[in-house]
Amino acid sequence: MKTYSNKDMAVMTGLAGSTIRQYVQLLEKSGYTFTENEFGHKVFHDNHILLFRVMKELSDAGAVSPERIADIVVMKEREYEKAPEKERTAISNSANLLIDKEKPDNAVQYDEWYGILMKKLEKLDRIDDLIKENQELKEEIKKLREHMEQRDERVLEAIRSIPNLSSL
Repeated sequence: MKTYSNKDMAVMTGLAGSTIRQYVQLLEKSGYTFTENEFGHKVFHDNHILLFRVMKELSDAGAVSPERIADIVVMKEREYEKAPEKERTAISNSANLLIDKEKPDNAVQYDEWYGILMKKLEKLDRIDDLIKENQELKEEIKKLREHMEQRDERVLEAIRSIPNLSSL
């Protein structure tokens, strides 16, 4: 398997070396592991070309934060590792077609794949929004329950303080 340096990756992806390092740090923070050479430098492979291109495009689109993109990549990588060999081969073949997106026939596939990925990321963002909204509703319900309990206590105290009506 061919290996690439940080500089090679920068040339092939059009990213600055510092951006590659930033993406590596984010991915590692999310649990992704890179191999290192005998000098302790990160070693990259063909699949990382697509990975860094996608991270850049998603980050540029502002759809989600780079940290969230890294989390999603690691999650998908784990799903890929668990997939049957036949399925992993199909995914790898598709990814290899996408690496050279400058070819017109692959650009269409890339655009389709990118569109699907963006839709999934939008759904994930919506899920995050729903989770936040759900938490806010839970807090509001808790406050309402506390308010109702306090009101019930005041009503019971008021009823208890009324003189016995049967003695009238």
